[in-house]
Amino acid sequence: MQSTDHSGHTAAERSFNDCEWTSKEMFLNIFVAANIVVHNCVPNEQPGEADSMQDSLRRFKADIFQSLAHPTRIAIVELLRDECEVPASRIHECLGLEQANASQHLAVLRAKHIVTGRKEGNQVFYALRDPILGKILDLMRQYFQAHLKDSLALLKDMKTKKTLATRSRPNK
Repeated sequence: MQSTDHSGHTAAERSFNDCEWTSKEMFLNIFVAANIVVHNCVPNEQPGEADSMQDSLRRFKADIFQSLAHPTRIAIVELLRDECEVPASRIHECLGLEQANASQHLAVLRAKHIVTGRKEGNQVFYALRDPILGKILDLMRQYFQAHLKDSLALLKDMKTKKTLATRSRPNK
């Protein structure tokens, strides 16, 4: 029998949108979601529970991508990827942001557990919670570059065909 929370829901039934999860609950749900991905099964699976967990995993992914769906937040993640742990002051200095604006973006990233903050004296140091997010951004760059090359090759081919067509026309 699976344990339930105070409202009688199992961990598998709780939405990844619930920001009130403890780290233990989040880990458990990520573990169960990983089982679905790797083994295509849910421990103690009930009818329809696999679909529910697939939906939860999709919502979790969408939340992560949504929180990264701003160029400033991507720049913050890239900076943290490249420099590991950075004080908040360095983030807004390096990216040319107002302190308040940087704080708002960092709050979004903290809320989705993308970055962690560590207070030391009067400074807060930020780091990526998991370096895999930096690797995901690297993969996105590779994706962009691959498609950019394809698009440029297509444009070059179109230009070549246009040039050949122009040359083959008889002069009037």
